Amino acid sequence: MKNNLTSVTELQSWLADLPRNTQKRPYTAVLDVKYLGGDVNAPGSVGSVLAATKTKYVNLDLSAGTVAGITDNAFSGCTSLTGIIIPATVTGIGEEAFSGCSNLASVSLPTRLDYIGYLAFDRCTSLTAITIPSGVTVMRDFAFEGCTSLASIIVDPANAAYSSVDGAAYDKAQTTITHYPIGKAGPFVIPSSVTHIGAGAFFGCAGLTGITIPDSVTHIGEGAFSRCRNLTSITIPASVTHIAEKAFNHCENLNSVTFNGTITQANFTRSAFTDNLYIRFYSKNPACGTPGTYDGIQGQTFDFI
Repeated sequence: MKNNLTSVTELQSWLADLPRNTQKRPYTAVLDVKYLGGDVNAPGSVGSVLAATKTKYVNLDLSAGTVAGITDNAFSGCTSLTGIIIPATVTGIGEEAFSGCSNLASVSLPTRLDYIGYLAFDRCTSLTAITIPSGVTVMRDFAFEGCTSLASIIVDPANAAYSSVDGAAYDKAQTTITHYPIGKAGPFVIPSSVTHIGAGAFFGCAGLTGITIPDSVTHIGEGAFSRCRNLTSITIPASVTHIAEKAFNHCENLNSVTFNGTITQANFTRSAFTDNLYIRFYSKNPACGTPGTYDGIQGQTFDFI
């Protein structure tokens, strides 16, 4: 461990003098700074130093500093970062702040944290669990996209905006499921309190082998089940009145969809499944579709943006 590094220059010099190590035996750098120096592409930023240090793995302890926020792309692509303690002064984590930090296995978030940005932890494939502190009021869609090892999202019970049950995150009232851990495998039964499946809630959950949607659900959000490659069948209850774009995009093994009710065309986006299913569903009743089971789904898949 190296204590009392008080500048990015000191961090850079310290790392330069160290031999190579492994992810399992990272160095710990205690960095006492007020600013991170911008995003990972900014010369002299903390992120740029770590991004250039690909063979020296580091746990970064920022707790002694007074950084106010983690900016967009602050550590994007820093594969040498294995852990981070974010200081108590930080209130926001920007978009793609830790995107592509594939060896980041440990994240400590401060109580004062209020905002977690879009794709903030995208493709942090070594992250297995994360605890959302009590102060968070905004946790953007797709915040944990591509975190293929993430098996548990735990929300502090004192949080007024969010809650968690069995490793999945919901709004406080548990009427919307917001983030399902991508690394969790097996079937899942959505609780009967849920009325909305949030945008990207199950995005990329390749281990999801089955999903039960209760009769309470009325809305399935954009990209909600996109890239759930091991879903083979699904039943849409009659309570569902809206299916957003790309909700089941790139579910390559989804071969059977059962609709227990009708949905108006205005509330069923063509890209939700495939052209094939959309055309078949509305062929006999263009106004609101025909309930039933549709097997052998084939057709266009849509790139998710």
